[in-house]
Order: sequence, then structure tokens, then C-alpha cells
Amino acid sequence: MKRKICSLLILSALLFLSSCTIQLAKDIFDYDENPFLNPETIAEPHEDGTIRFLAFSDLHINRSTTQSNVTERYEEIINVIKCGEKEEKFDFIMNLGDLNDSGDIYEQHFRDFTDALSASGIPSVNLLGNHELHKSKDKSIWENFFREKELYGPVGCYRIGDSLSIYALDNSQRIFTVKQLQYLEEALASDDSRYKILIMHENITSGQADDHSSVMMGTADTAERNRIYRLMSDYGAGLMLCGHHHMGDIETPHKGFSELNLAAAHTCDSFLESEGYYYIGTLDTATGKLTIDCFKSSDSSLYKEYEFTI
Repeated sequence: MKRKICSLLILSALLFLSSCTIQLAKDIFDYDENPFLNPETIAEPHEDGTIRFLAFSDLHINRSTTQSNVTERYEEIINVIKCGEKEEKFDFIMNLGDLNDSGDIYEQHFRDFTDALSASGIPSVNLLGNHELHKSKDKSIWENFFREKELYGPVGCYRIGDSLSIYALDNSQRIFTVKQLQYLEEALASDDSRYKILIMHENITSGQADDHSSVMMGTADTAERNRIYRLMSDYGAGLMLCGHHHMGDIETPHKGFSELNLAAAHTCDSFLESEGYYYIGTLDTATGKLTIDCFKSSDSSLYKEYEFTI
């Protein structure tokens, strides 16, 4: 009898932790054809051979309506996009997920932000985070939304000329799936770009040990994580960018490539959260030198500088 009660308690706990939603791994990445093949060219490098981009993660628009200690920074990010000099204009923008806090595509502030992204005329690649799926696990809603707004994402390969390939991966439900990684390897094996960057929402290294809470914990399966590492090493992908870990701003060197975990763009007064940052990268396509500057989203002051060779 005790054994039966114990089993029922364990089952109840598992159902609770999964929010009572059971979804098979094969359904999580349900593309019939490889979305990373036949990449779309979204921009060209500058005449001097440089590529400049803006990256941010975990803006969590409308989070302040439920958490008073949060200051949203979406207006500041819009100003960063608008204020660049013409010769310094971003070639593309990367949103690494959790742009929308509740998963409601009809929230006005979220709509205002995505309208501004569209109106900027700058190509933007947009990932799905776990928060985008809070209202519905149906990812096609988001794919259709991005398409209607003429935004790129949430899954695919996007090129800057023949110099840089950006692989937008989906681990919004804390798993890549064997199918996605098989597709990724197939695409990487045939990719003749000089440089390759992988982007994803959930942190797959920085969350494994000393993360600040189980809620924000990176949960990549060890086998998946190691396969990603192997693919990056084998096919010359020099950088991995991820978000999710709000405190973030963590650089992790690996053999043959580097990983940068971006901090959240919103500001929170909790010591477990980020002060709020965004990142501007400049790649020299002649040398492979990539500098990424981290700025405070509250006042655009320079906080930290990173340098990679990809």
C-alpha cells in the first residue's frame, strides 16, 4: 500500500512539474524538411568587410505588469535601433527569445515593439523562448506572426553574404531533439560560409552547475549538449550565443569555439537578476575577429567588452 501511495505521489509531482502537459519529443521539432538547408541571404557585409549587429535576450515585454521590481527596456532598445548613424547601421538584429513575457501575441507593448522592428528595415532573427509558449505550445502561431511582420525566425539558417551563416535553433521546450541535430549536422556539412554562429534561447553550459535557481536552470541533456559541442568543433562554428539565464553575461571558452550567455535586457532589482544589457557585435570578415560590446540598457553606457576569433 505504501509503495502504491509513493508511486502516485511521484506521478503527481511529475505531472505538476510538466504543467500537466505531456508532449512527445518527436512532436517538438515537427519539420518535415530540413529548415537549415537553402539558407536565406538577409544582408551583405559593409564595403570595408565588416558586419555589425545588435543582440539581446529576455526583454520580457509586459513582465512589469505582474512584477513591480522589473523595469522594461523595450523603448530603450527601439531607440538603440533608431539612433545609429547611417554608416554604423546594424546589418541585422538577433532577439534570442523571451521577448514576450506571457505568450500573448496581442499585447499592445509587444505589438509596438515588433512593429518597430519591422519598420526599422533591418533584418531581425527572432527565436522562441519558453515564455512565448506560455499561452500555447503551438509554435506555428509564432511562425505565422513573424512571417506577417516580415521578421525572420524562429528556426532556420540566415546568411550575411557568403561570409557568415547564422543558425537559429529551437530549444524553447528545453530539448533540441535528435531530428533537429541531424538536420543541423546535414546543413553544417554542406555550408561553405567562412564563419558560422549558432544561436538558441536556453543556456546549455552556464546552467549546468552554479545557476542561481532551478527555475532559470539550463536543462540541456548531456548527450545533446555534447553533440552540439562536437558539431561546432567539427564544422568550424566559432561562436554560440544563448540567453535564458537572466543574470547571464557569461563567457565560456571551449576547444575550437566560444560560448556567450547574454544577460536579460530588462532591469530587475533582485540580486538574482540582470541589471539589463544589450550587445553590439562587429565582425571583421577578413580576419575573423569578432568584438562584442555589452551596454547597460538603462543608459547605454559600456559595461564590458568581449573579443573572439571565430
